[in-house]
Amino acid sequence: MGHHLNSIGRAIAIAWLLLTLAGISFAQDHPHKSAATGRLISLGTTVTPLIIGSVLIGSGDENDDDGTLAAGWIINLSAMTFGPGAGHLYADQSGRFVGGSAIRALCITASLTAAAVGIASTFDFDDDEDDDDIGAASAVVMVGGALAWLGYSIYDIARIGKSVDEYNARQDQVLFSASPYYQPQDKAVGLALSIRF
Repeated sequence: MGHHLNSIGRAIAIAWLLLTLAGISFAQDHPHKSAATGRLISLGTTVTPLIIGSVLIGSGDENDDDGTLAAGWIINLSAMTFGPGAGHLYADQSGRFVGGSAIRALCITASLTAAAVGIASTFDFDDDEDDDDIGAASAVVMVGGALAWLGYSIYDIARIGKSVDEYNARQDQVLFSASPYYQPQDKAVGLALSIRF
């Protein structure tokens, strides 16, 4: 009789344990991030350095200070290249940050190269029709590169929401869960454990 009660007690304890564990799950303890904050980071790291760089360029040009002028251009070009994608770093999406920065760098390089070629062809005093064609083609490439930069920058900032949503979804993934199960063919109960890492 005592043995029978002992078995029932064990069965009840196991059932209680299984029911208790059935509801247990542990998620990563990371706060969710905001898409608005990500966009503000991108806008801030683009606009603020552009203002600072433009002030330095103006000051360097006015005072014939090549160092200040160069610093202003470096700040502006860096902001234009990296700023719009900074929100992706906030959302732990470094691949999108690098990819977007590379595309913007290509757009900027194309525009600056076209501007340099166009300026060089303007100062060629040979009255050659080829120079006019080069100048027109350079203007088209320069404007096209600038528009591509602007369009991709807007697109990159707009998709920060997607990066943040993906980050938040990763934080919601269950790392560990336990649930009871019953196998009718074996007439056995068990505990299913699930671990994600």
